[in-house]
Amino acid sequence: TSGVDVIGTYRTDVGSGKLNMTLAYNYNQSEVTAFNPQVISAAQRSDIANFAPRHRVILSGGLELGDFAINARQNYYSSWSVQADYPGQTFGAKFTSDLDVNYTFMDHYTLTVGANNLFNTKPDRIAASSSNPIYAVTNSTADGQIYPRSGGPFGINGGFWYARIRVKY
Repeated sequence: TSGVDVIGTYRTDVGSGKLNMTLAYNYNQSEVTAFNPQVISAAQRSDIANFAPRHRVILSGGLELGDFAINARQNYYSSWSVQADYPGQTFGAKFTSDLDVNYTFMDHYTLTVGANNLFNTKPDRIAASSSNPIYAVTNSTADGQIYPRSGGPFGINGGFWYARIRVKY
């Protein structure tokens, strides 16, 4: 596996607040250079090279204004595949968005409302094939799968919305 990570950060004052911005890029490439063909199949070698997306980009920003803070993040994952489980299928590139809003009060309490994967992004559905037939009654594979079992780089559960309170003594 070889790759590169590049990260840039920018901080500035905005009125009476502070703005932090970060842009991060990751590129990875993997290949199997030595193997026993009696133990490792061509599909397994392909999975090593293609399961993790080659490109990942994260753009995040945080704004603090008095007792309020807003954090937002946009994530990009390039295409990926799992040939051992889903031969011939490539799962498409996707974006996910995260957001949280914080309010600190009485110096010790912080209320946060937010979401990971705000827009409920999911990986592509499993495509019908001879090795993965999709049944009309369930619109899924024989064992009930709709999305790839691994979920890819961000899972199959979609959005996660939350509220929390932190007490600091």
